[in-house]
Amino acid sequence: MMSLQMLMETPEGFDFTAADFDVWASEIGFSQVSTMHLTGNTSAVIAIKKTTSG
Repeated sequence: MMSLQMLMETPEGFDFTAADFDVWASEIGFSQVSTMHLTGNTSAVIAIKKTTSG
C-alpha cells in the first residue's frame, strides 16, 4: 500500500523492486544489503558501506 500511496501523492514518486535497490546500492559502493522483516507487511532494507580511514 505504501508504494501505491507514493505513486499517487508525490509528483516524482515511483515504485522499485528489491533487485533495483541492490543494483543501485552496489553502484555507489555498498557491499552488503539485507532485508529486515518488521511487523505486518513491512520491512526495512539495510545497506552497509565500509569506508577506509586515511
